[in-house]
Amino acid sequence: MIDLHGISQETFDDVVGYEVTSRDVYEKRCRCLTWPNPQSGPTGAIGHDFGQASRKQIAADWEGQISDAELWARRCPAPASPGRARDLTRQLHGVVDIPWDLALEVHAACDLPRYTTMCRAHLPGYDALSPYCKGALFSLVLNRGASFDKQGPRYAEMRDIKAAIKRGDLARVPALLRSMKRIWKGTPDEKGLSARREKEAQR
Repeated sequence: MIDLHGISQETFDDVVGYEVTSRDVYEKRCRCLTWPNPQSGPTGAIGHDFGQASRKQIAADWEGQISDAELWARRCPAPASPGRARDLTRQLHGVVDIPWDLALEVHAACDLPRYTTMCRAHLPGYDALSPYCKGALFSLVLNRGASFDKQGPRYAEMRDIKAAIKRGDLARVPALLRSMKRIWKGTPDEKGLSARREKEAQR
């Protein structure tokens, strides 16, 4: 049985859906590494960006789960440019193959506790929230990082979410999640991320 680390099963399932849509789609399109966008590195499993992970983290998450050849491939340095990320994804396309059950297992055993720990560290009052609220914040941090203290207009809602949770003003959070949709307006990610923020707001 999966340890959900305080989030609801429904929000866990939501995140899997945001990242890979469904098991059928995963098996057809995501078992090998993909390159979702120019800001990403080679990506596999349940939205696992290997271009952003340290070698130590990759080894901790995947050693013993995949062959030595695949582990070596995953330890390649993070791409220095979009072109390198694209080329590395192509090079590893036939090398790295992650079955659905393994992808789900690593997501639950590694990504879930890692990102809920980030939520707890950055959001005073997180532990008192409902499993649905915790799950929505887990989804947000998995997608945007724990960027609650970053400066600039791109992170305005993240800072305000932290402040709202700290003062117990939870009713403010859904509007802030919806306000973030502005960031991706007119980009290829607009539809998917707008839908994700809306679902998080409803939770």
